[in-house]
Amino acid sequence: MLWDSDVYIGALVGLLKSKSMYANSVIVYTADNGGTGAGLNYPLRGEKHTNWDGGMRTAAFVSGGLIPATLRGSASILNCHVVDWYPTFSYLAGVDGTDDPPVPPLPVDPSNPTLDIYGNHSYPGVDGVNIWPMLIDPSAHNKSSAHPYLVLSKEVIIAGNYKLLVGQNVGWDHSSDDGWKVPGPNGSWEGAVWTSPNKSMPCGANDGKRPSIPLMTLPGIPGQLPCLFDLEADTSERNDLGPDPANSELLQHLWDVLNRTVMTRYCRNVKAHSSGSCDRSPPEKLGPCDPACAKQHWGGDIGPICGVPGCNGTQSA
Repeated sequence: MLWDSDVYIGALVGLLKSKSMYANSVIVYTADNGGTGAGLNYPLRGEKHTNWDGGMRTAAFVSGGLIPATLRGSASILNCHVVDWYPTFSYLAGVDGTDDPPVPPLPVDPSNPTLDIYGNHSYPGVDGVNIWPMLIDPSAHNKSSAHPYLVLSKEVIIAGNYKLLVGQNVGWDHSSDDGWKVPGPNGSWEGAVWTSPNKSMPCGANDGKRPSIPLMTLPGIPGQLPCLFDLEADTSERNDLGPDPANSELLQHLWDVLNRTVMTRYCRNVKAHSSGSCDRSPPEKLGPCDPACAKQHWGGDIGPICGVPGCNGTQSA
């Protein structure tokens, strides 16, 4: 895969140069998640499908002739997200990268976390921000310049060096990837072995609230506080700072911000399969809904149940 990537990216770069377009180009190459299987994320903890940094923190690089020569070969410490590239590319292309609703949504209500704040006439705007100024002038910005609070999943929020981790993704069995895959001899993939923590942290368990509509509930494992990590001092997420009374105010603040962000989810019609995913399409636009047929079509509860090719809504076996 890496060899093919190198060949075809090289061909694209060659084409841009042949058309005298490279000097005005930006190329972004990014992973979508941490490694799994033969992948090696050490010193990060966990792997793909987990909320540990080994599953969520990914490698990326930015290239192209538009990158100032003084920045080539440097690294950015900016906390950013893949959704930031849309408004960034929009800015570079000279177009508006926002999509704000004509009718503002209602404010969230912590006493009513399932409140539909959008109704029929509003929707959430673009989550990402234009990070170009922060990339080309890093001395004028810090780690949190793009996102003072960066929510990575229903259970994870990042604020500067700190990460609040409520639990693992609902539905995944993380018993086998809760620790660190330590490299083999000479740092090689071959011979890499898993090492497990001495005891499992509360945030190593699945997010405990799993009714029939998990996406409509707030994150949290009943009776347990989230974990709090200082990712600057503890890249491997070994030391939970949550139990320290000195950190209780920070923990509660980040948990509140996470909860309020989760309450802005764009969800109304919850689908009938176990993932609890949702849509906002009116019934007449959905097409026939046939959970049993859809499950067979997708090979499990991993896709839409309405408008699936070959499923006519007769609840086929």
